[in-house]
Amino acid sequence: LSAGPDLKVAEHMAATRGLPTQLRYEDVYTYLGSLGFGVTDETTWSRAATDQPQIFVVVEDHSEFGKHTQYELKCELTTAGRVSKWGTIRRLIHLRQGAHDPVKKELKHRYPDFFRKTPFAHHMAPEGTTGRLRRWFKSLSVCINMGALSPLLVAFMLALLDGPGTPIHPEIEKLPLTREVFGGNPGALLKNPAILPHVSVICTGKKLEE
Repeated sequence: LSAGPDLKVAEHMAATRGLPTQLRYEDVYTYLGSLGFGVTDETTWSRAATDQPQIFVVVEDHSEFGKHTQYELKCELTTAGRVSKWGTIRRLIHLRQGAHDPVKKELKHRYPDFFRKTPFAHHMAPEGTTGRLRRWFKSLSVCINMGALSPLLVAFMLALLDGPGTPIHPEIEKLPLTREVFGGNPGALLKNPAILPHVSVICTGKKLEE
């Protein structure tokens, strides 16, 4: 199964893309509202956390793709009985700078309330990094679902994770393989037969890196 130029785009994006652009304050209301969130402005929710959509993020595995270690994330957004599921890949530096650092900065002294028992991954990605990320993102899901983070930061988290409505590529509709890897079906990297020959699985067994 040949992917041709589509595969090259996916590899290039995996190798070179950085963090998403921060939404403008005035766009946070519109974006999160389209996903079912109740938002007053970029800093304030208009509904209790129990009445908001619920987000769940799971770090599945990791592999080498685009000349970097990529961590595969499986995401789920539940809104009024409707469930949206997608997956994507991110490098550790993106997860640190785009998730851990801004969350810790915003929570300040409250950060240990949510993450004391689930510290973030170490630098240089030693053995056990996938497990640490898996546990940290489980705590992040709880933190978001309790309404502890601002709408602005939640919107950024969804963009970081290539959530619904996130711009991926100007010609994404012509790039089905790239669309699968970045915001498509969970597991599209390791399970896609068009991509698998170009992926280096770091180790095999129950779970990678564990």
